[in-house]
Amino acid sequence: MKTNELTLQDPIERHGESIAVLTFRVPTVRDLELVDDIESTLKRTIHIMANVCQWTPDEVSALSIRDYKAFEAALFDFLE
Repeated sequence: MKTNELTLQDPIERHGESIAVLTFRVPTVRDLELVDDIESTLKRTIHIMANVCQWTPDEVSALSIRDYKAFEAALFDFLE
């Protein structure tokens, strides 16, 4: 499956390594199914993001707001 990249404005530490580029795949219907029972839109989005970049929800939550918003925009381009 094709992957996309997002350059982070505020790199984060992950597994002792500085991450400046986030690589993620196109979301699938399964990704949506996995979060269907989560009521909070924010938490649902964070879980989808974690799935498509193979991070944990806590790691996604460590993104700066501007990187989160950029990731959200890139992700929702696929969902519209």
